[in-house]
Amino acid sequence: MGESPARKKQQEKVAGAEDATVVDFAEHFFKDILPHIGSKPVRDITAEDVRSVIWRKKEQSFEPPPARCAACSSACSTTCRPAA
Repeated sequence: MGESPARKKQQEKVAGAEDATVVDFAEHFFKDILPHIGSKPVRDITAEDVRSVIWRKKEQSFEPPPARCAACSSACSTTCRPAA
């Protein structure tokens, strides 16, 4: 039996999370989060503020960066296979 496309897409989103770097986080923080709620004191940020950032990204059809390839440690569009 084949794998459902929706399940495959969800697994791809989760697969790269442990390989994310501080630079990956910082790029999204400075581009997406800081302009939206960066002027607020941390103590004043509410769950609604966080939701608004998330929904804003969803409206922009945000796709996470591709997962890092285990074979070459770079973002690959195809799976690398080490030489046999």
